[in-house]
Amino acid sequence: MSASRHHKGSSSKSQRAATSSVPSSSSKVDYNAGTMFLFVVNEIQLDPAFPRDADEWGNERPPRQRAAYRAETRGVVFRYSNGVVSPAAGYHWRRPNGVGTEGAIGYDTQSLDASGNIVNTFRPVVGYKTCTVFDAGPFLPWVYVDVDASTHDVEYNDQPYDRFWAVNFAHQRGVSRVTSGGEKLVAGQQCSWLGSLVPESYRNLRTNPPLSEGLGGELGPLLGLMALAERHRHTNDAFSRHWSGQQWSGRRQVSVSTEGPPRGVLVHVALEPTQDPEQAAIGIDYFERHGIAVRG
Repeated sequence: MSASRHHKGSSSKSQRAATSSVPSSSSKVDYNAGTMFLFVVNEIQLDPAFPRDADEWGNERPPRQRAAYRAETRGVVFRYSNGVVSPAAGYHWRRPNGVGTEGAIGYDTQSLDASGNIVNTFRPVVGYKTCTVFDAGPFLPWVYVDVDASTHDVEYNDQPYDRFWAVNFAHQRGVSRVTSGGEKLVAGQQCSWLGSLVPESYRNLRTNPPLSEGLGGELGPLLGLMALAERHRHTNDAFSRHWSGQQWSGRRQVSVSTEGPPRGVLVHVALEPTQDPEQAAIGIDYFERHGIAVRG
């Protein structure tokens, strides 16, 4: 159901190159149509009985085996439309074949069978990307992988999906773009969202960095950062209360202890059903490369 697997930052193209089904920029695209997409963020529930994986200093890492993922708390499906974030009425997340199988955003339709009984049918919309994001505590970076880790054994995936990648930032003047192949610090100074969204540990301490112009980049880890800035079981607040109009008004809640376990979310982004699929996919890709999700 995925429409796109695209760039991961210029410094990591050789490591994480992937075939993209997003048409080339030479296609006839009306960028004035704006950016629209659906998305959902589900909180991951790990199996406490599954053996923990820690680094040599005892910091617990996100599991790379799907058997460690016990369940999920489904989030609300939201719609992003040109900076405005609102619940997408009628749409929800479902795994039609049960836990441990692929899921999708979709809607239900009703029809009558030959006996006159009502039949509910789930209609999935075209997916754009799925991403698993973890806050592993104060001593490890935020990490992500571009798959649903509850349905894939990450350690056995083909590259570049065989490991979690640290959240880094590509620098576009004063714009910080979330990616895997950038730098371990944000692009500018006086970021309105540093500390309240992105942890202070990513602060730019270089001499005379430019003024921050905003935060953008890959939607999967970016939406995951927003959700994980909220308290446990309150991830929907990020999108119902704290992110809209390219502004972030939330306050980061530190919720992962030094002893773990890591806290994770599944992020799924889907194409806007009212748009032409090609137009929608190119628009999202353009937004990730050039747009700003949070100003300041």
